[in-house]
Amino acid sequence: MGGIAALFCFFRLADVIAALVVIRILVQFVAQIVGVIVLRVRRPDLPRPFHMWLYPLPALVALGGFIYVLISRKNFLREIRYAAVLVVVGLAIYFIRARMRAEWPYDRVP
Repeated sequence: MGGIAALFCFFRLADVIAALVVIRILVQFVAQIVGVIVLRVRRPDLPRPFHMWLYPLPALVALGGFIYVLISRKNFLREIRYAAVLVVVGLAIYFIRARMRAEWPYDRVP
């Protein structure tokens, strides 16, 4: 963890925070909205503990809002590049660690 933290010392703090905000918007909010729509299309038979009024309009408005917030940022393309670097580095670290511990996707099937 210290090595990873040291790597990010070469970037400006504002750029790292902006990249993390972009990742959060993309992964948490946009993926969640798309996931809800895909789930309702592919599995309409699943019981729903609640109902969204005017579905899918609120989800589409939220999706449009988050995409607008994302692309209206001052340095949108640079932040997307930093976010992509963070995601690639994070995935590489995860897969190396999973390989060393024989965890998913490298787990041994008995």
